[in-house]
Amino acid sequence: MNKIDHRLRLRHPIRVETAILCLAAAVFFASCTRREAPSAPPTRAGTEPSSLPVQPAAPAVPDPRLRYATGQVLAGLPDRFTAVSRIKASGGRPLLAPVASVEGDMIVYALTSELRSPRADRLVVLRHAEGARPIAGEIPLAALPLALAISGEGAALRLVVALADGALCAYGPSLEQLWLRRGPAASALVALPAGRILAAFEDGSLAALDAASGEDGWISRLDARATALAYAPGMVVAAYRAGIVAFDEADGREFWRQGREGAAFALGSAGELLALLDAAGGLELRARSDGKLTARGFCRFVPLVSPIYASTALFVAPADGGLVALDPATGGLVRAYAPERTIRVASADEDRLFAVTERHCAVIDRRSGNLVAELPLVSPPWSAPLAAAGCLWLLLEDGSLVSIADSGAARLSPLGFLAPAPEIRDRIRERLAHYAREETPPEARLVRWELFVDGLPVEYPGPRFVAARLDAEKSGKFLLSVTPAKGRVLLALLAAEGDPLITNVDELGAEARLELWLEKGKRYWIVAGRLDAEEEGFRLLLR
Repeated sequence: MNKIDHRLRLRHPIRVETAILCLAAAVFFASCTRREAPSAPPTRAGTEPSSLPVQPAAPAVPDPRLRYATGQVLAGLPDRFTAVSRIKASGGRPLLAPVASVEGDMIVYALTSELRSPRADRLVVLRHAEGARPIAGEIPLAALPLALAISGEGAALRLVVALADGALCAYGPSLEQLWLRRGPAASALVALPAGRILAAFEDGSLAALDAASGEDGWISRLDARATALAYAPGMVVAAYRAGIVAFDEADGREFWRQGREGAAFALGSAGELLALLDAAGGLELRARSDGKLTARGFCRFVPLVSPIYASTALFVAPADGGLVALDPATGGLVRAYAPERTIRVASADEDRLFAVTERHCAVIDRRSGNLVAELPLVSPPWSAPLAAAGCLWLLLEDGSLVSIADSGAARLSPLGFLAPAPEIRDRIRERLAHYAREETPPEARLVRWELFVDGLPVEYPGPRFVAARLDAEKSGKFLLSVTPAKGRVLLALLAAEGDPLITNVDELGAEARLELWLEKGKRYWIVAGRLDAEEEGFRLLLR
């Protein structure tokens, strides 16, 4: 930016009379304006507000409630994406799409395993602590899960799940159950600011709940069950088969109600507008102030790609391919992206679009439209990407969770990450005890149950062991190895019950590799840990 010379340079002589008149006028206007300006300058009917220059306003502070707004862009992602890591939970297919806490320190999704008897539905939970690797766990469920939401932050974080049997329950940061209430089944949940959850029930009621206690804050009613919910600062919106209605988020007071036809599939907040996508792919843009229809989409869109609002554009996926940016005010086309691609799901941040096809995640620059990166997927996507802990996360149809980040070459691993039942955990600790050195910590801290995928370092050198579950996806010979290959590292394969099958330790020492024979469909435990005083960490690879 060029510097501006503020010094006054007289190019023409000024007459004394003219200078005196100018000085008098300046004094007059200064005396008229030398008073405190009211916060809102009063004007009379039929008059124009003053056109005198005013001081520029201080930069607006972002409303923290926007972090909860539905349909906003992702945040906190790296500048580039180079790696795909696949985290495979114990077999199962997806039931509910992942949701993340506003701080990105928890991700939860639901899986089911119809191969077990009886049917096993469960929540899979990943927790991220600053500076540490993710820790995972699971919550078995007594009935089919219908909806998930995460409210609050830190110690006040609450995971709320709605079940088909009418149960609504909450879990704390350590996955301990906090409360359970029963009633009509909740078909949809949305996290609200101030530790609350918006719940839409099958009987047509809508309630704002305290996530810490499960108590109702306010209750309102719709004419039918809500098919889509949205939150915008100060307002919650519910769409049902015959209409759309907005309520005050504080007390549930109704702002407005508008009639419409057809079930809404997705509902999002687009600045001063609401974007509604129905099951047939029709797009409606409505004013937030009164719910009146302002524009319609110019074509049919993919219902599974929820409208995404970013800056001054609304992104949706036309049914004939690609992504488009629309003018939120008119619904008109602003720009088309990757029209040759069939988009399954999509997300965006302030600079890029994440367009996911059957087998790839394409990263597209929003301004130029250029393809920045294209990352392979081992299975079709099941839900839209979300951001947490500096990564892009994507649930696949095979039940695995993919993490896309900037962390070197991609590695795929069948290593699971869930700790065993307490009795199996104790048996494994007992079997490992004789490998520990004299200065080993107490038995209860001998084994640490952690998530690790190929290439992630094991950060607990010394006498502590790390274990992970391995569900064999095929029969055959595999090689478990350690890098860097120095020092004495125990590698062990244990049966599902916790009994050792093979280790790399013999009379001559401990090699940094172990050949395994696995049978498809069986569960095993892999254990690794240092046997000497070497303090350097290591990586585990399974090929």
